[in-house]
Amino acid sequence: MNFRIMPSWANCRESARATLAEVGRELRGVRWRGTRAREACKAALSVMLAVLLARALCLDDLWWAAFSGYLVTRAGFDETFRRGAYRVGGTVLGAISALAMAALLAGHPGWRIAWVFALGAATLSRALLSRYSYAWLLLGVTHVMVLAFAALVPTALVGFAAMRMADVAVGTLSCLAVSAAFALQAGARWRELLRPLHGWSALPHTRLGELAPPLRRRLYQHVGEAALALAIVTAIGYAFRLLTFTQAAITVFAVMLLPIADFSVSRRGAVTRKLLQRCFGCLSGGLVGLVLLLLTGSSAALWWPALAIGIWLGHYLQGSERGVGYIGTQFCLGFLTAFVHDTHLAEGYAAAASRLAGILGGLSILGLVLYLGAALTAPKRAPNG
Repeated sequence: MNFRIMPSWANCRESARATLAEVGRELRGVRWRGTRAREACKAALSVMLAVLLARALCLDDLWWAAFSGYLVTRAGFDETFRRGAYRVGGTVLGAISALAMAALLAGHPGWRIAWVFALGAATLSRALLSRYSYAWLLLGVTHVMVLAFAALVPTALVGFAAMRMADVAVGTLSCLAVSAAFALQAGARWRELLRPLHGWSALPHTRLGELAPPLRRRLYQHVGEAALALAIVTAIGYAFRLLTFTQAAITVFAVMLLPIADFSVSRRGAVTRKLLQRCFGCLSGGLVGLVLLLLTGSSAALWWPALAIGIWLGHYLQGSERGVGYIGTQFCLGFLTAFVHDTHLAEGYAAAASRLAGILGGLSILGLVLYLGAALTAPKRAPNG
């Protein structure tokens, strides 16, 4: 058989070289004023406020509150408000439903894995098609996180679920507060900030029956591959009692969430590009975070400015129009994963390394599943002669 099922190593190497060149151009062309700089300041302030409030409330996993403060941030307050509502709503529904399923599936690891497969396929398909995409994504992510904790630390499950909801609420509210302040400073009125409460039903929505049969088949294969990768990381996490496999599950959800338009162009190309950019972004952000953690130590006077600078640069890169914006997003997530921790410095390094390992593990397993899926579905060529 002589067929190509994935991009060749030479193509990947050339693509990586071009991507690095674009990132370099963006960083060399940084402008400290303008719209992109202002939006980066908004993201940095949102994360800083989220971490500050989470610490004041003695919440666990400050990095998860920081994630919410960063990921909810959007240019307009209306979009930020909607995204925040989706994140909080999806998290609450995911946590509550996971508590119920954890009780139902207690002592049945095989059924847990099968449930994760079914849940992953269902929530990802809805995230790909629904106008409430982000809510469906957070429902799936939170559900898997809580089920993972239920399998490994069942005695503290309710507290863990409550903490996840609290982290997300604090991060989201921090982001909304900063976004509202920026909007008011730019001349908006309070009445205008209430516009997101109206018109949600007008957001784009795709029905499965509206898709052409070839596109529908690609969708089925896509969610099937994602669900299989989720089931594999869940099985590995249960077998080796690795709580950090939740990062692997989050990685699968994040990489496999694509605009439906990509399915009619080059689905595998889009997924491969996201996978590689998440790997590069998280690795580079994580390394920068670990280095800055070493340099700042326990000094708040150094730690807070380092947090702001890291988020500012990552978000500035996220605003790129050169096709490398996703690297900026992943840089910030890797940076927060490594740099924001709850305990003293030594344990902070171990937690950061463990979370980054979970991300890389998820990328590896997803890459393997995608490779096998491509191999099994690639058309075979008849032998010459």
